[in-house]
This record gives sequence, C-alpha cells and structure tokens, in this order.
Amino acid sequence: MSQRFHRFLNFPLQIKKPNELGNKDEIDLFRGYFQELDPLDKFLKVNNLKILYVDYLNTPAFSSLPIHSDFDNNLEEGVNINISFGGPNSGIRWYTYNDPKAEKIVYTTKTNIKYRQFEKKLCKEVYRTHTNNLSLVNVAPPHDTYNYHNFNRWTIRTGVAKKHSNTLLTWNEAIKIFSNYIL
Repeated sequence: MSQRFHRFLNFPLQIKKPNELGNKDEIDLFRGYFQELDPLDKFLKVNNLKILYVDYLNTPAFSSLPIHSDFDNNLEEGVNINISFGGPNSGIRWYTYNDPKAEKIVYTTKTNIKYRQFEKKLCKEVYRTHTNNLSLVNVAPPHDTYNYHNFNRWTIRTGVAKKHSNTLLTWNEAIKIFSNYIL
C-alpha cells in the first residue's frame, strides 16, 4: 500500500445523506453540521479525535470540479474523512505538476475558504478511485472530483484532528490511528 491518497474505512457506524442537501444543478460548497454526522462525531470523540470542520460539496451530473488543493499553502498532507452519495463510478483523481504556472490561489466568498487551483493541461493524473464508501482522503495534493452520472454527487468532507489540536491529521497519523478500520 504505497499510495498516500486514499483508503476505504470500515467504521462501526452509518452516515445517511442529509435531506437538506437537495438536488442542485451547479457546483456548490458550504460549511455546516447536520445531525446525520452525530455517529461519526461520537466515534471520533471515543478515539480522542474531533471534527474541525464539515464541508458539503456538490458535483453536478456529468461534470467535474477544477483540480485543486483544499489549502492555500504548500502542505503535503491533510486528511479528511469523506463520504459521497451519487453515481457508483464517480470519484476523486489526484495529480502531480511540475510547472509553477499551473497553480493559482482562489478565494470563495460564500465560504471564506482560500485554496489552490491548478490548470488541468499542466497536470498529470497519478491515482483515481471511487468514493461512495467512507474514506480516508489526503486533500492537500492536487485533486478533483468527477461525476459521470445523470444525478448529482454530494460529498461530505470532514476535517479530523486530535482532541487537543486544531491541525488536521497527517496521512501517517491517520493510517496509524485508523489501522484497525482500513479495508
């Protein structure tokens, strides 16, 4: 298992799609918390972890998001726990790039989130997977989501930290902490 992008998780819990997510026809991103995440929150607390943030991201039918990093700096690692609801062949692709011109900082006023975005023609795909199961996801490297179906794909991405920290888990920390739950 050498790739550092994704692992499926088998936690003893179930997360349902919140009814509030609806069915939008455009890319949408917002932060919030719905009670459907209570089982994950309780599971993390028992393991001395906490939720730092929860983002809800819609990838509309037959579309993909721009290639991006979830951060505005050059972090190598930052782990989220994701669950997606949508087409079985939808998922995430990760990329590398060598040209600094591929990268720019983007700011979304709706969520007050700054992140890095990358020009697709200057990037090379290195890994892809579907994400319709609970997953450990490295969101620092350049990645995008894709949806090849005629219905929307919603992803709940949950930033996770140790109980007394405000920093996302690194890949190695998450692999060690969740080793008994990795499929």
